[in-house]
Amino acid sequence: MQRIRIWLWAFGVYMSVATTITFSQFILEEAFQTTMFSSWPAGDVAAWGVVKNSLIIMKSINRTLKIVTYSVGWIQPLGFVSYRAYSQSADAYILALKTKVLTNEPNLFVGEEIELKFSIKMISKDKKGKSFTNFKQIFVEVGSSTTIGDVIDTKGVLRKIEGRLVLKPS
Repeated sequence: MQRIRIWLWAFGVYMSVATTITFSQFILEEAFQTTMFSSWPAGDVAAWGVVKNSLIIMKSINRTLKIVTYSVGWIQPLGFVSYRAYSQSADAYILALKTKVLTNEPNLFVGEEIELKFSIKMISKDKKGKSFTNFKQIFVEVGSSTTIGDVIDTKGVLRKIEGRLVLKPS
């Protein structure tokens, strides 16, 4: 009888801890979804500043979810697998939404490091060398033998120089 009581007590403690952790993950998931849902009407009316703000909030929530999941989420293995997958899909949504905002209003990213696949639409030469441009007046300064139609992966800080957006690769 004593063993049964000890087992029930231990099981009760485990369930309390596991439920507390999983409930916290659930609330973080709901917070992410509420923010995601709020970005939809803002995108529909092209309020890209509001959408970008939603991106910042979603990244913060997802970072917190990852911390909880990877530090103590393992205590409930099924919850760990589920919330790890949710966090990975949240990363994919954040990337897609960031791409949408960058495509529609790149000025919102001036001063920030961005990473993008860059499809060359036009090549121009100036005293600094070649500049490549794609959508929405973004220019990339690189000194390669890239031609129109090529797609390059690039990462750098977006700057506004002489009225145009320039991505200086890092």
